[in-house]
Amino acid sequence: MRWIHLLMLVAFGLAAWSLTAFATAHPVLWPALIVLAVNVVGTVASLATGLGTRRVTWRTHQRLAATWVPDGGRFVSVDVFLPTCGESLDILRNTYTHVRRLGWPGALAVHVLDDADRPQVAGLAAEFGFGYHVRGDRGHLRKAGNLRHAFDRTDGDVVVIFDADFCPRRDFLAHLMPYLDDPQVAVVQSPQSFATTERMGWIQRTAGATQEFFYRWVLPSRDRLDAANCVGTSALYRRSALQRIGGFAPIEHSEDLHTGRHLQQAGFRIRYVPVVLSRGLCPTDLAGFLNQQYRWCMGSLSRIANPALAQDRRRMTLGQSMAHWAGVFYYLTTALNVFLFFVPGIIMLAAFPEDIRPAQLVPFLAGFWVYVVVFPLVSRTRWRLEVLRIQMAYSFAHAVAIVHKLIGREIGWVPTGAVGVSNTLARSISALGAVSLSASLIGFWVFAIIDVADRGLPMFWMMIGFAGVYSYLAVPLLVEFLRVLIARDRRTLA
Repeated sequence: MRWIHLLMLVAFGLAAWSLTAFATAHPVLWPALIVLAVNVVGTVASLATGLGTRRVTWRTHQRLAATWVPDGGRFVSVDVFLPTCGESLDILRNTYTHVRRLGWPGALAVHVLDDADRPQVAGLAAEFGFGYHVRGDRGHLRKAGNLRHAFDRTDGDVVVIFDADFCPRRDFLAHLMPYLDDPQVAVVQSPQSFATTERMGWIQRTAGATQEFFYRWVLPSRDRLDAANCVGTSALYRRSALQRIGGFAPIEHSEDLHTGRHLQQAGFRIRYVPVVLSRGLCPTDLAGFLNQQYRWCMGSLSRIANPALAQDRRRMTLGQSMAHWAGVFYYLTTALNVFLFFVPGIIMLAAFPEDIRPAQLVPFLAGFWVYVVVFPLVSRTRWRLEVLRIQMAYSFAHAVAIVHKLIGREIGWVPTGAVGVSNTLARSISALGAVSLSASLIGFWVFAIIDVADRGLPMFWMMIGFAGVYSYLAVPLLVEFLRVLIARDRRTLA
């Protein structure tokens, strides 16, 4: 499916050509070239790590899984970790039901790691016959501390982690365990896949759909370069490898990314198997989604300045380095573009209406076609134009994370399922998004109406069309931002 990347490259090239012509038309617009240059660097880095052929195909995987026999006929022992911190009991029960069905001929023990210390969860663990663990220093190092506590009190050869909302297939272990036959492989990672149905709200539906591109088309290529990410849930971890690095990385967020990098520095490898073997739930509310995206962005940025990682940069291969910086530039470009996406149109409408021609926007139709025609056809999730709306939402979260990183501030980790309708971080991101979207919508339509009234529709019909699409994406998101802010006001009044 490398042609998907090539289509996106063509679409980006056409848009970049149009923006270059726009930015060089008037000296006041020259700063836009800096933003364009950042996007070019990010696109090149992404393509360099995303165009490779996948190492694991469906055919090779099926052959390996069907013929695999463990070395010496011994099936290794497995510890399954189920960390939880305040998630819905219904979600936990659903996950535990699927985990109990896991098939494995060897010894298998399941451990519920409860950082909320809820009696209901203890009862649920007992009902399913799972071990139940509560540490004395709850909250220390957040999820990483919870995992490290359980790691020190278990002894299975392989550790498996499922987040609270991830339900595995019965044959999960049978599909992934063969890849641990390579003694250099420390982590076998499977995709994070999310349910997307029409009956879901647009936030949950689009949040799941937007993840497909990364797990289906990006990570398989990075795996070929030995640059796949460890993303925590739905993965196997070799205990002996974790012991070499002192267990899971002691960090308050994104312990998965850091653990994977520490393992790579120790000479181990991460294998990515692009076979959907578990399925999770995306946040149903905007506050939870914004917290999640902020945390993911912080995780990628924190690897830049992590002293433990900086001590041994020589162990990072060229492919791993490119993949790392592709991730950094991804967050940087999304944070920049969400503010600047609408600026060229508003500037043209406000200052240079006489220079506007419908043909100037034709190059952008290629990207529009990729998103509204190609992606819905090839996607296995429910991909629609509205996915761009959730991408606008996470861009504001990325912007706040980058600013916090620059000023040395960081909001503590909050479990996605326990965020609720509002919290301090979600309100900060929502306030930024609400102001930005309000300003852009007002600017677009005020100047568009003035120009059409003054010069007629023929010059501006294409611009009006794009403003309509932008409004379709921005208005519902603006409403959700306001709901997060209003929820705070209601809590204050209460």
